[in-house]
Amino acid sequence: MDFLSSPLIQTSLHETAEVGTQVVQLVAVDMDTGDAGRISYTLVSGNVGGAFTLDPETGVLRVARRLERHDVHPEYTLVVRASDHAEQPLSTTVPVHVQVRP
Repeated sequence: MDFLSSPLIQTSLHETAEVGTQVVQLVAVDMDTGDAGRISYTLVSGNVGGAFTLDPETGVLRVARRLERHDVHPEYTLVVRASDHAEQPLSTTVPVHVQVRP
């Protein structure tokens, strides 16, 4: 199982991004079929203040709360895990660097 991306995903968004704004969609592939090939996505670390949500089925990362100017972090380094649903699950992780622009 692997992510369809470089070893590091980098993106940016404006600090006034609305709650629900899509930041990036992560995509991992698994060659298994059926449930063994179904992938779930999890935010493992770096989600300071709960700034983002990750849809466990689609891998879509979204803004979860207002990134207020007085408390905004200039950047976040999130770690996302993709896991399959095999009897002996496989997983892989990828860092996602999100820069918040003024």
